[in-house]
Amino acid sequence: ALESGVCSRFHTDPAFELDEYKKLYTLWINNALENQEVLLAENWAGFVSCPLSGDRAQIGLIAVAPNRRGQGWGKKLVRAAEALAFGKGAKYMSIGTQQVNVPATSLYESLGYKVVDRIWVYHCWEGR
Repeated sequence: ALESGVCSRFHTDPAFELDEYKKLYTLWINNALENQEVLLAENWAGFVSCPLSGDRAQIGLIAVAPNRRGQGWGKKLVRAAEALAFGKGAKYMSIGTQQVNVPATSLYESLGYKVVDRIWVYHCWEGR
């Protein structure tokens, strides 16, 4: 599940220690599991978290096992999250990702998603 954050700014920013990235993503994954917002692909091929709030759903975390990539699991996971969310009354689905995460952005575009907003996030480190 930690594969979901490989392109994350928390993993790629050298000022974060590697263990901090793992702690943060472990916390997010555990919270999603506790809230029953996670769908697992068969044989641990991947997972997706999909929190719902009113009529809005979001792909929170998504990852496909390295040995299962290129086999359509990403598309299956997004479609499963959509089915779950829309089945529970959601009318909108949003997905946030890093622009540098080309595999993810390509996946979402192939499924018909469009960029509607870009947010620039900066980490400011005291004394650097």
